Amino acid sequence: MVDGHKAAVAVCTEQFRALGETLAASAGRAQLPLVILPYPLDTQPETEVRMIAARFLPELLRSLGVTP
Repeated sequence: MVDGHKAAVAVCTEQFRALGETLAASAGRAQLPLVILPYPLDTQPETEVRMIAARFLPELLRSLGVTP
């Protein structure tokens, strides 16, 4: 919890950044943290996706108020 509120973060790929920002704003959450992953992920080998996940995990945790 951050300042009495539940922490939240959205995760999307670069291809969907604008959509993520638009959806957050339309829901009254324009300040919702977005963690933007590289695009595409679906065509990457599993080992590459796992490396991307490991690279972005600290950012995701920080966005939730957790110190990695």
